[in-house]
Formats: sequence, C-alpha cells, structure tokens
Amino acid sequence: MSLIGIGGAIAIVTTPTTIASSQSQMTVTVSAPPKAVGLRFGAQSQLNQAEFLVTEYSGDCAGIQTSELAASFISEKTPPAPYRRVLIRNITRGIIANPYPYTDREYDERRPSSETARTSLGSTHNGKYFNLMEGENEFEYEIKERDRVIDSGKFSAQIVKTLQRVQRDAEWENKKVCKNSSVSLNDCEDVRMSRQFKCSDGRVLKSFMEPDDSETYTRISNHTGSVIIFEIDGDSNVLNPGEAGRYPSTSSYGLKVRFNNTCADCSPTTSTNLTVGKRYVFKKSGSGSGTLFQLVPNRSN
Repeated sequence: MSLIGIGGAIAIVTTPTTIASSQSQMTVTVSAPPKAVGLRFGAQSQLNQAEFLVTEYSGDCAGIQTSELAASFISEKTPPAPYRRVLIRNITRGIIANPYPYTDREYDERRPSSETARTSLGSTHNGKYFNLMEGENEFEYEIKERDRVIDSGKFSAQIVKTLQRVQRDAEWENKKVCKNSSVSLNDCEDVRMSRQFKCSDGRVLKSFMEPDDSETYTRISNHTGSVIIFEIDGDSNVLNPGEAGRYPSTSSYGLKVRFNNTCADCSPTTSTNLTVGKRYVFKKSGSGSGTLFQLVPNRSN
C-alpha cells in the first residue's frame, strides 16, 4: 500500500498481495476384511456361534441330557482340496488337557467345508463328541495336505447354554415275551407277561414276569402216526400219535433229546439239543426201510 499526493489530496493505492497456500494430500488405505475361518454349527448362518440345550429331568427318571450339534470347519483362506484334512483343538482355559478335546476331519474337494463333527458340552476329550464349554472357546487348527501342514492358526467361538427343567416319570409297560428271551414269540411255547416300570429313555426301574417261576417249558408234539419213544436229559418219555407234551427245564443250555430216527419205538440212537422254550414236532418221511423220523421246530399251534 502506498500514499500519493494529488492536488493536496491523498490517494491510497492498494497493491495486490499474492498469498501462497499449500494443501497437504492424505492417502487412505482400506484394508480387506479378514478371511472367514471357524466352525459352522448346524443350520446357523454365522460362523462360530452355537446354542446347546441342557435339560434337567426330575421325578422317577431324573437325569441330565445335553443336545448335540453337527459342526463343520470353514476357511476362506485355505479352502478344501484333494488330500486335505483339518485338525482342530479346543484350548480354552478350563478345558482339561492331555489331550485337549480335538477333532480330525476330512477337508477335501467333495464338500465346501470339512466333514462334520458331533459337538456337545464338556471339559475333556471324548471319542464320540468334540467337547466345548459354555462361553468363549479358543481353538487352534492345522490344515494338512497329505503329511504337510499348509496352514495353521487360531479362532474363537461363542457357546451359549440354555437350561430347561422337566418332570419325567416312569410308566408301566405290559407286553408278551418268551420266557427264553432268545426265542421269538412265533417260535415260543412258554409265553409270559412282562411288566416293566420304564422311563422314556429306555431305562427300566422295575420289572416283573408273570408267572414268575424258574422253569422254562418246551413243547414236543408227535405228528408221525406212530408211538414215539425218546429220552429228555436221560429220562424216558413216550408220545402217542397226535399227542404233545410240555417239558420243564431250569437249564439255559437246552434240552438233550435222544430218539431213534429209523424206528419210532426202538431204543434211542440219535441225539439232538433243543432250545428251551421253543415248540418242536416229530415228523416222519418215507416208508419201509426208507422211513426217517425227525424232530424239527414247529411254528404252528
């Protein structure tokens, strides 16, 4: 700015001033989101989240039942490929080591994730389930291709336990059974009534059989048209044509029967063992010198 006198007047002249301003440049780097890795439980859409239902039963059939979930391993960084497996260990604080609960699953190209593992709640290794604990669980994993480790790392999962309490009482169940449990009802001569005080999970709290005597009866019928002479455990017996006898035994090893397979009323020469509690029948085939007597199971009444 300068002052200039003009005819006694003063004029103010302003000189433009250039102000230089500098603008700094900022570079922003946007990081890619981390690759997803972890366990998908059941139909859960989000990784590493699971809810287990624990049912406490009271009453006659008291107990605890914990649900199980199928879980599969997923890694966007190292997806499934031929000859791959994944080993996952639960290293959560409070888990009992030696060994840590672990699961070793196929991780090949046949599926988008690993082979599923059955998971449940627990603090020790279990050969049936991959055990987890309530709360945040820490895992370490190794992905192998044949015998070479190609990737490893850690991830965490949040496990929720939901508790419900249920009254569960036993009920009486009545059914027909064979006194010899190894014999089917179709083949059984000694059919009894079984009464069981039973839980819905299959536990039997009380059991009775009526009648409850110790002997088991086996039935032998004669359909040969001839008088049959035979022995049962050394005792002599006779059956007329069309007759049937019920023979008691306390043995669980069977009845030893001897008879003559070519002559109905001759001295016994042939031995066979019968299952106690079944039905049997003497039958005849052939004639004359070709006559043959047989003792066979009988499924008819």
